[in-house]
Amino acid sequence: MIQHRDPYESTYRTNYSQAFSPRDEKPWKQLEPSNAGPPTKAFSRRSNISHRSNRSDNLDARLGSLPGIFPAPMELPPIFKTNESQNFQFSSKMIADKAAEIEQSVRADMRGGRDNRRVIEFYQNRASPSCAVVLLIARWLRLNIKFVDINLKNPNNVEELKKVNPMAQVPVIIDDGFTLTESRTIIKYLVCKFGSKHQVEVLYPSDDNRRAYIDALIDYEHSTLWPLTRSYLMTCMFDETQDRNYNLAQLQVHINEVMNVLSSTLTIRKFFGSDDCSLADVVLARDFALLKISGYFQQPGNCLDNLTDWMSRMESLPNWQESLEALSGLVLSHAANKQGQQ
Repeated sequence: MIQHRDPYESTYRTNYSQAFSPRDEKPWKQLEPSNAGPPTKAFSRRSNISHRSNRSDNLDARLGSLPGIFPAPMELPPIFKTNESQNFQFSSKMIADKAAEIEQSVRADMRGGRDNRRVIEFYQNRASPSCAVVLLIARWLRLNIKFVDINLKNPNNVEELKKVNPMAQVPVIIDDGFTLTESRTIIKYLVCKFGSKHQVEVLYPSDDNRRAYIDALIDYEHSTLWPLTRSYLMTCMFDETQDRNYNLAQLQVHINEVMNVLSSTLTIRKFFGSDDCSLADVVLARDFALLKISGYFQQPGNCLDNLTDWMSRMESLPNWQESLEALSGLVLSHAANKQGQQ
């Protein structure tokens, strides 16, 4: 059995040897610790166990009375010697500072320890569909963006753009000296670096299988749907030749094939990546928005029910309309100019 040593044991032994002789049968009944102040309950080895809890109430006073064991109480600094109102204000400030510190640490933990207040330079062209995707993700992540508008028809702007991207293409971001191009790579970078844990798991999950599936959808959009969408949009806007209608008809056939493939993947899920909107849904919805603006879905047989429902869910997401407003204005203004010339 473990025996706990009594802190008064050495003092009791000293007093016992000085005050009592060996002939005393039970001297501990009258024994009291030295310098303990007024007499308290009679001490016995049995009562030391039975009354331990009672003696603990006055433990601080007893320990403070033992000489040479514990120092005297330290005097408070002058800042704590205030009246009641000042002390209350000081305590309130301490609580507010501590709450702010905890909130900052929680937000940093949710972001993975990264600071969203850092300024990111964003080289963009407001009429660029690729820039619209990056802008949408940046607004969802609430990033602090410094916009640098580039007019690709202005030689001076192009020379400025070549300093950060020799290919003279937008979008480009500069994050703390790190330069990155290509819209699909940029949105992955922004989500992984500045997104909260929840945003990362929804937009670009950390699970290897789910992330690989989203990457496959993004690559399919990049290699298949996006070239067809861009060609269809450019043909609608700028093709003035006699082969325009034939070119549009050929493009519609290829786009319809892609739409059937995409429609088959939405039979189970609400979105392409999972039941939540992912980066694959964002880049695909950008192409759908451009096809809708250019009039593709107005053609009979080009509108599939599940794709229409999915597009409605995407359009209801925050900042969607603002991010594609420039694209809509570009196409509509060009259509109005064509009608005016005719």
